[in-house]
Amino acid sequence: MKKVLSLFIVLIHLCAFGQGNDSSFVSLKAKIAANPKDTSLVNGFIRKLTRERKNLPVDSIIAHCSFIYDVSKKNNNGDGIGFAAVTLGNIYTSNGDYSKALLYLFEAEKQYIRLNKPAKLAKVYNVIGNTYLGLENEEGQMKFFTKCYEISLANNLPEQEALGAAGLANSYTSAKNYRESNKWNFIAEKLFRQQKYVIGYTIVLENIADNYYQLGELDKAMEYSKLSEQGLAEANFNYASYGCYKGRGNIYEKKKNYKEAISNYKLALDYILKDKANHNIAEIYKLLSDASRNAGQFRESVQFLNLHIQYKDSVFNEDSKHELLEVEKKYETEKKDAEIRILNKENDLNKSELGKKKILIYAGAICMIFLVGMVVFIFRSNVQKNKANRLLARQKVIIEEKQKEILDSIHYAKRIQDGLLEHQDLLRSNVQDSFILFSPKDIVSGDFYWTYRKDDLFYLAVCDSTGHGVPGAFMSLLNIGFLNEAINEKQLRKPNEIFDYVRERLIRSISKDGQKDGFDGILLCLDHRSNKLTYAAANNAPMLISGGVIVEQEKNKMPVGKGEITAPFDLFTLEWKKGDMLYLYTDGYADQFGGPKGKKFKYKQLIDLLVSTHTLPPDQQSEILHQKFVEWKGNLEQIDDVCIIGISL
Repeated sequence: MKKVLSLFIVLIHLCAFGQGNDSSFVSLKAKIAANPKDTSLVNGFIRKLTRERKNLPVDSIIAHCSFIYDVSKKNNNGDGIGFAAVTLGNIYTSNGDYSKALLYLFEAEKQYIRLNKPAKLAKVYNVIGNTYLGLENEEGQMKFFTKCYEISLANNLPEQEALGAAGLANSYTSAKNYRESNKWNFIAEKLFRQQKYVIGYTIVLENIADNYYQLGELDKAMEYSKLSEQGLAEANFNYASYGCYKGRGNIYEKKKNYKEAISNYKLALDYILKDKANHNIAEIYKLLSDASRNAGQFRESVQFLNLHIQYKDSVFNEDSKHELLEVEKKYETEKKDAEIRILNKENDLNKSELGKKKILIYAGAICMIFLVGMVVFIFRSNVQKNKANRLLARQKVIIEEKQKEILDSIHYAKRIQDGLLEHQDLLRSNVQDSFILFSPKDIVSGDFYWTYRKDDLFYLAVCDSTGHGVPGAFMSLLNIGFLNEAINEKQLRKPNEIFDYVRERLIRSISKDGQKDGFDGILLCLDHRSNKLTYAAANNAPMLISGGVIVEQEKNKMPVGKGEITAPFDLFTLEWKKGDMLYLYTDGYADQFGGPKGKKFKYKQLIDLLVSTHTLPPDQQSEILHQKFVEWKGNLEQIDDVCIIGISL
């Protein structure tokens, strides 16, 4: 799908960094480090950074904002936290580092809600919407762009209102509703012109051109592309120039004028290389490869394709692969170091106490001669002991603060994962009578469910990734990414072919050293035209109840990932009739220990429970399953993630 140009207008000129000298910030940083609670120094630093950031390289902006963020966090300075968080979130979004961006942006949202600053909050919502745009999460886009637009209308904020309108236009483009998108684009373009915001209406004009391109109206597309180009010099914004010339290249390529297409793509590349935005660089190299191939320039096409793969891999592997794992590693390391320091202090105190008792025994034997010396010794010992106790108390506070910071980070990771899993509405829009029972063992989950609509085909997956908690959540995000890639980029449609592709990507990405990470699961495909149900099954099979009778379904006894067997997955067809009930689940529910004897619940008891409730409404089934699980578990720990989806056919 062709991506629209996102409006990162909160700090939009950050994408056009200069190469200036930021040495003048060093002395101000030193003053703040010496007086971290002096908010006037912090605010002065922010004002200086706001004035001079156009002349600073991107790495310096990140370093300065990270410094302000850390100082403000320690002193609960909401304005400092908000400024630094939204700046960093905007940079990471524009560079395609979406997970890191959301961590900062949700922190900015929290601060501006607390401080009651609707103008800044609206801008944060716009950047969050653009982040979900980069993640191709249509639900997240619509949710946060709508928040931006509505809060702007309610508080008479015309600049933010324009941002919200442009964001809603982008959401409709993502949904391929190009005419509705242009309705919002024209609203945004008018608002930006009223405010003489050149960058804003320049980007919106290019988005209008892109929508006409998608509708096949190439003359109109070229007309608005040229209107957009008129504002590029005044806008002086690399990202806008990149979008304009990339869109122009698309139009020429559609007209089979490959020479002009390549020329415009190269112009776009020159601008985006300055921003070091790897995801955009990867995209333009792919377009150059395709255009060169169509022009018969096969050597150049291969060179561009290799560069595309290089940059695409850098976006995914280097920035995303270890992100969630690092949170847990950092927490465990700091916690162990602090515990070791406390144990060492306790040992020192114990040694001190033993020495003191020995001295008291000798002093008693020698009697009154050493009484004065002993009093002095006891006094000094008490001073040392009190000092050590105060040190232990400070160490305890440090441990508690570090633990809270790590837990806060993991909770933000959960918000990111929830944003990718929130597909209840999409499920019910395709299968009206259904329920989802989803209960992670820890804050984040290795189990995941995934839904996707492509033309007349509706996909539903229920999967159990290797591990749980933070490692399991990382695997679930990786698996979701590969499922999207199989359908969107590789245009695969059959569930078995999708599983084959995801397995290949997992082995190539994370199984080079013999690791057997991946997932067990079911991928179901409903063809709305024929009402035909097909599926692929890896070490798990769906359960169909028809007329009160369980109908056994087939599966492949191998995982999606590296395993003992690597044969192609089979495509199974599920025969059904109206009124049947279909269940997809992972092993967490059946494996839970509990009951009067502390034993596993087991699959037989789960199946009996599903059979006894399958005629009830889906929401009532879900409530009964949840209540039974809670009763069975009792006071015991939940041992695994739980995911069950029921569908009334």
